[in-house]
Amino acid sequence: MNIQEKKYINAIPHTEYCTNDYDLFHLFESDANRTIQQGHVDELCKSLKYKDMLIDTAILVAPHDTIRGHYYILEGQHRWAAAKKMNLPLYFKIAKKMSVKDIGVLNSFVSKWKTSDYFRIYSNYYVSYKEIKDIATISGLTENQVLKILNIHANSDFKLGNLTLPEEFDYYATLLLCKSISEIYNLFPKDKNFHNLKIIPAIKTLVKHPNYNHRKMVSQMKGKAKDLIVPKGSTPQYVELLFQVYNHNIRDYGSRLFTGGYHA
Repeated sequence: MNIQEKKYINAIPHTEYCTNDYDLFHLFESDANRTIQQGHVDELCKSLKYKDMLIDTAILVAPHDTIRGHYYILEGQHRWAAAKKMNLPLYFKIAKKMSVKDIGVLNSFVSKWKTSDYFRIYSNYYVSYKEIKDIATISGLTENQVLKILNIHANSDFKLGNLTLPEEFDYYATLLLCKSISEIYNLFPKDKNFHNLKIIPAIKTLVKHPNYNHRKMVSQMKGKAKDLIVPKGSTPQYVELLFQVYNHNIRDYGSRLFTGGYHA
């Protein structure tokens, strides 16, 4: 038994400890832990390079059944793997009552952050997040839908507070675009078979067509042309559908819109 192992034999539950001896910690042999996803570990490592927050996010452990001074990881196996990969101090707390049987219940308390959660926090500190959040609120879209319209991905940089807007971004032009898209989107049937992240960019393609008439499209969506609206499997199929709706019963050939490979 080494010095580190002896040090934690009589460790006190709920007291926070710190170590660089990663071998003191084990996953459950029964596969009770979720499988470590290397992609998630890499994301954590990238975050830790930006700011080491392990000191405020101690992993939760329980005493090992057979090896004194060793522990099973109840929660935080990805943080453990990231700390080990980057050779950073690992902070841990020993559970008072929980064991392997409680891992499922424990993880049910931890929900994965949604895009809206990042905006809720970062909009208080960064202009780019606040502008997108405001556009979403005013237009009636979600922040995720606005990102889709701007072709921005909620990647690891976004999660770290580094949201870079396109050079051509204009707040008021984007707001007007999103309000038009939102009005058309809200005229679609409220059916789970209509996948909004496939519809939104299709509506953008229609709305940004140089000859598009918004009032005409709203009228078509509220009239008989609405019967044409059925779920589709892809954005290009929704583009074709929207142009069909727009052109429905328009006899004047010159007033019709044609995709012609046009995509916004």
